[in-house]
Amino acid sequence: VLTSSPFLLVALSLNALNQACRRCRLFKCTLPVDSQDEKLIFTKSVSERILDVRALNWSSILTKTIILGLLYMMLNVTVAKFTSVLLSALNAWLKASGLTLGKVTAIFFAFGLTVFLNPLIPGVPVYISGGIVLVDSATVQLGYWPAMFYCIFICTVLKLAAVAVQQKGFGELLGKRVYIRRLIGVNSVTCRAIKVILEKPGLTVNKVLVLCGGPDWPVSVTTGILGQSLPQMLLGTTPIVLLIAPCVLSGGLLLRADESATWSSLSVLAVGLAFLMQSAAMLAALNAIAAVIKEREAELLAMPDDEEVLAYTKRQKAAEAAMKEARNWHRPDFPWVVKLLLVLGAVTMILSFELAIGFGSYCFRPFQVSDSIQDELDGDPLNLILFPLGYMCLGLLALSCTCWLITEIYFRQVRSKAVR
Repeated sequence: VLTSSPFLLVALSLNALNQACRRCRLFKCTLPVDSQDEKLIFTKSVSERILDVRALNWSSILTKTIILGLLYMMLNVTVAKFTSVLLSALNAWLKASGLTLGKVTAIFFAFGLTVFLNPLIPGVPVYISGGIVLVDSATVQLGYWPAMFYCIFICTVLKLAAVAVQQKGFGELLGKRVYIRRLIGVNSVTCRAIKVILEKPGLTVNKVLVLCGGPDWPVSVTTGILGQSLPQMLLGTTPIVLLIAPCVLSGGLLLRADESATWSSLSVLAVGLAFLMQSAAMLAALNAIAAVIKEREAELLAMPDDEEVLAYTKRQKAAEAAMKEARNWHRPDFPWVVKLLLVLGAVTMILSFELAIGFGSYCFRPFQVSDSIQDELDGDPLNLILFPLGYMCLGLLALSCTCWLITEIYFRQVRSKAVR
């Protein structure tokens, strides 16, 4: 629904036009219309498909459309773009501060660790920023290429520190909550397969793929929830240096872009290489998990269940059944206002999504970590948003989220009344 709605509207419009031509008999080549089909807006086959679609639970479909759109907009539009602006501001301040390499490193490390605590922000912008800030600062004392290796080392240590904080500070604390353990599916075959891979001591290929191929925050927090050994997780994460190095190179190469266009091209190539390596590692990790499930399925199924999670699941069955009924689009007392809000929320999310995808250059000004806020945005970060489409895109996003929150409050109230 989120990605194909415009195409579906076009297809339905063409089908309605086709049916109109058949009813009016404008063209001899069109198939004749049966007397029973004369009143149909669409052709008979499409009308039957529409009846099938209307029988679906649209409350669930529209809610998922809003959530998926929100995740995309947060990860790839709002958070990604404004994170680049924030890192650019840090770069400019550190360059102008005249601080020593040690102080610059300490500030960058503290800022980077703070950024890593946000589950929505990936590590790539941090590494590229390090390639700009640390390499520029260290070149004076160490030289250009030694400064590059210094930055790769600092970013690798930063990543390992983030793993430790995420696993111990978040994962192990969250793992004490039964709801969280149930949420990640500790009793599922997939979660058990991941645990088997991670518990194997040493630097195994599958462990490296899982720890380095997945998204930063969720992977480290999950290892904490599963109660994994921190030294073993740090050991398995060390090959991340192979993914960090291209990102640091990308930022460091931009420092020499004024010397030749070749340096800028190499910077883009380095980012592309990092992206390909990350994608390949993620696909390989999924393949490794699937292979373990296939080879050791009987062993995984025989593993003891988390009894607290089982008991919690049984207690939650009544609440889940009540929520399922509350979200039933076809129940007689489903308020039309809630239906309207769900439709409005989905439509506005689709419009916001399509604006960001199809007209992104007219919504937001292009900006990278290496750019200057003063030069590219005239000193105002809000100039990243272009008028009017940029504000329209964000306004539609805000309206969609508001509609979704209102409907969620209503559904939870209905569930609470049902389980009392």
